[in-house]
Amino acid sequence: MVKTIIAEDIMDNKYKKVYEDQYLSEILPLFDTSTDVVLVFDRQDNYKGIITERNILRSGLNREKTKAKTIVNTSPKITRKHKITECARLMIENDVMNLPVFDGKKVVGVINDSTLLNSVALKNFGEKKASEFMTEDMIIILPEDKISTVLRMFREFHISRLPVIEYGNLIGIITLHDIIEKFMLSSDYIGSKFVLDEKNSLFDMNVLDIMTANVITVKPDEPVKKVVNHMTNNLINSVIVVDYDEKLKGIISRKDLLRPISEINRNPKQSKIQISSKIENLDRSLIESILSKFLKKIEPRITDPFIYLHLKKHKETRDGESLIYANLRLRTPGNNISVNAEGWGLEHTLKNIVMEIEKKIRKKLIPKTISEKRKFMEYVEMESLT
Repeated sequence: MVKTIIAEDIMDNKYKKVYEDQYLSEILPLFDTSTDVVLVFDRQDNYKGIITERNILRSGLNREKTKAKTIVNTSPKITRKHKITECARLMIENDVMNLPVFDGKKVVGVINDSTLLNSVALKNFGEKKASEFMTEDMIIILPEDKISTVLRMFREFHISRLPVIEYGNLIGIITLHDIIEKFMLSSDYIGSKFVLDEKNSLFDMNVLDIMTANVITVKPDEPVKKVVNHMTNNLINSVIVVDYDEKLKGIISRKDLLRPISEINRNPKQSKIQISSKIENLDRSLIESILSKFLKKIEPRITDPFIYLHLKKHKETRDGESLIYANLRLRTPGNNISVNAEGWGLEHTLKNIVMEIEKKIRKKLIPKTISEKRKFMEYVEMESLT
């Protein structure tokens, strides 16, 4: 059973170690197909955090002059006996895919999302259908669109991949990694400015010129273990779901699988809200209050809802309030609904995201029978009044 697996069962005790005063140019060569994270220590061998290859590539900093401590990320510490359901929760809530394993004050290993998902795929969880976890509400791009448009959409929707569609058919996928590789190999690439300079000629290239054409896909009725195998064997973070006519149906990311794993040991009396954010001094009680009221209103009509909320603060401010991006996923048996919103300050953002999810519920979960429609309309009327 999934709930009996603990960190000690799946941890890797062979990890790569760097020091916080080392330069990024020294650290980058350490990453390879078997290493996607390094652990950072000070010179007294005190653990400081983690750095991934993506952290370095996305930072846009001069690697010859920037030290590890500048971009080190904190990651929750776990013990050998931590259940992997709890590990999955920590990964989601802290937006990190690697957790250091401690024995007292000593680091003895690390677990990542790949090893966790592989271990779960061998259990009953791996036999579940892909359709249970896929997100249907997808943002797409066309082959003739410009790379500048892709990057704008990546920033706007806080994503790192887009399916490429032509005449309704999936013909490719473009990822941030594809673009970074193209720019780094380009003669226009100078130092670390390739993402910042949108006058660069490469931004005028078409999606078709950079996208990956051979897309790895699964069918909605195929098992999750096949999805996990694709992710780990091909070092990808998501798998596209298509029907038997090769029409796009959805996408499954690693987080889409980690979320339900994190719920397995959840007590029914526990909160049905999971928050993922690196915002300091976040008012979680305000989040719980607003989203609990929303859940209370929809629960008579929607069975066993569970909310995942991801928040990210932008640099822009207005009247002393920061611009905050929110992604909310409402998970119910048979449905996985996702919406995005922004707002100035936490309360404004939460109100906007609740408004967006209510619109999506009315559109997506409209009942079919007359009696169900009547009940649903009562809910809609009550929503209008409140």
